[in-house]
Amino acid sequence: MKEDWKALRTWRGHRGTISDVAWHPDSMHFASCSTDSTICIFNINKHAPVTVLEAKANGLTFDPFGKFFASQSSEEKKLTIWRVQNFKNITKEAERDDYYKSQSLSQSLFRRLSWSSDGAFISTTGGKAG
Repeated sequence: MKEDWKALRTWRGHRGTISDVAWHPDSMHFASCSTDSTICIFNINKHAPVTVLEAKANGLTFDPFGKFFASQSSEEKKLTIWRVQNFKNITKEAERDDYYKSQSLSQSLFRRLSWSSDGAFISTTGGKAG
């Protein structure tokens, strides 16, 4: 069986390479993060982002209920939780894990975070390339 894929729409908003994309549970919105230190939130019916957040991120995930999303940055060694309603950062500085802060910045790789299906937990990864 031959597959015939074609692009139906193109969204533009980043100036750098996109490192991750995550769909909102409503399937009408998605978020992308880029090497340009921005997170763009898109509505599938609009070509430009509805919101652009200035934040370094390598990975993104929405909670299963669509009320929050999380971004993870290997450069800043942090996980940030954002409220979808107003796109405000609701992470408290004291909640960051000291393990990530203590690791060497060189060659560290944080990506592919995931929210549990009940919304109670977020799993994150951290590792060293090489």
